[in-house]
Amino acid sequence: MSGQVFVMDRREISGAHRVLLGGRVVDVQAVEHGPDGSVAWVRDLDSGRVTREELPDQVDAIV
Repeated sequence: MSGQVFVMDRREISGAHRVLLGGRVVDVQAVEHGPDGSVAWVRDLDSGRVTREELPDQVDAIV
């Protein structure tokens, strides 16, 4: 993993981000922002598996 890690608000995350989520590095494929939270489709870099995950209020983004 290379790059710097920045803490971002969940509403700033888009399909162009790589983030740390639950101890895993994932690529965000798509994200839906709502008034009560954000849900993202993410691809795990280790397994390649795509899952739907709730984003926390603050997300560690790798840039």
